[in-house]
Amino acid sequence: ITDCLGCGYCNIGCKYGRKISMLDEVLPKAQADYGADRFRILSEAEVVHLGTSNGKVNEIVVNIRGKRKLVIKDPKTVVVSAGAVASSWLLMRSGIGKNLPVGKGLCFNMGSPLYGWFGEPINAYEGLQIAHYLDIKGKDGFVYETWFNPPLAQALTMPGWLDTHFKNMQRYNEMVAVGVLVGTESNAYIDRALLINGPDVVYKPSKRDLDRLLEAFQILGGVLFEAGAKEVFAATRKYHSYTPINGNAYAQMAAPNDLAHLADLVHSDDDLLLGTGHPQGGNAIGSRPDGPGASVVDEHFKVYGYDNLYVCDASVHPTATTVNPQLTVMTLAHYAAQFIE
Repeated sequence: ITDCLGCGYCNIGCKYGRKISMLDEVLPKAQADYGADRFRILSEAEVVHLGTSNGKVNEIVVNIRGKRKLVIKDPKTVVVSAGAVASSWLLMRSGIGKNLPVGKGLCFNMGSPLYGWFGEPINAYEGLQIAHYLDIKGKDGFVYETWFNPPLAQALTMPGWLDTHFKNMQRYNEMVAVGVLVGTESNAYIDRALLINGPDVVYKPSKRDLDRLLEAFQILGGVLFEAGAKEVFAATRKYHSYTPINGNAYAQMAAPNDLAHLADLVHSDDDLLLGTGHPQGGNAIGSRPDGPGASVVDEHFKVYGYDNLYVCDASVHPTATTVNPQLTVMTLAHYAAQFIE
């Protein structure tokens, strides 16, 4: 990253334009390399419908800034790359793939933070965020990432209620937070939202995924204690903190294994602060459009039953990657380019 200022706002957007983002890097470079005439960008434009006839997309309806409509007739090739939710929703609202599992089999990287208090200034908010990760050998299905935010954003996830939350925020600069990411099962799906004309993601974490998260917490708690943490706590509905020694904590523990007590606090997704990131799936890639393991796009990223319609984004993932899928999506795009005509 060129000329990074170390402001620590990475997670919520760099106001200084130093990230290698689509806005600051990828799109400008694409126009510079191939020319603005060949690579046109329509800002604030939403594709709201794909018209089809005889197995081809023959019309693209675009809503520009909510004020005017642009209709593109008889496109040679259409590549849908709007992400797991929006790509699935566009196909669904256009009536494409009615006999395909469009919008089904979504998965995520489900996450929740574990906090550690060290009793001395750490200033975890400074500098690059999510700059380190830990993958435990022999433990599949989850990964750890360093994670911290400016005070207001961090307060949204800080464990505790009322006075306890206030006291914990007073120790903000003496804490670290590590995000636990679990690659979920593909049990979510897209449906029409009740109150708005848009998509709704229907999802409930499975027992397997919650169990993995709790196992990851127990291991991570031991890691934080070994690093010198005086107290660790998760964002559970029933607040409980753990410390390996006698000290000013809201609960005591005799050994790190007592973090297994978290299983008594978490019985469902209502008992723990959970977030989902990196949505994937909905238009899974595969070798068959029907039967067990049915997919939406074939091995050439073409939607089954259509001659000129392709999908290439995270929605083609059949399962969750567990880690940030950005490089995976870019690799898929590079691979798919040879098949798109």
